[in-house]
Amino acid sequence: MNETPASNLSARVHALIAHHHAGDRRAAAQQLGIEPDSLAGLLTGDWRQFSLAALAVIVRVYDVSPAWLLAATSGADMSLAPRSPDLLRLPLANASQPSP
Repeated sequence: MNETPASNLSARVHALIAHHHAGDRRAAAQQLGIEPDSLAGLLTGDWRQFSLAALAVIVRVYDVSPAWLLAATSGADMSLAPRSPDLLRLPLANASQPSP
């Protein structure tokens, strides 16, 4: 079983906020009904700051699969991914990035 880098999960949460709220974290926290600090914890890339309750709200409100959200790589089962094709193209921490 592959371990999911926390930074991958954070990248997906960032992408959801960008897609649904134009990157506005306050608007996202308000719609999600969670404290901004809980949302900020999901964006840190540090497992110690993640809240399972906040993850559950993100899955429910944004209608994404927990398997997609927690997938270790971009090779995860795409049938579990969100409906928006924009969210499928997320940069992942363990994927090689082209040099500028």
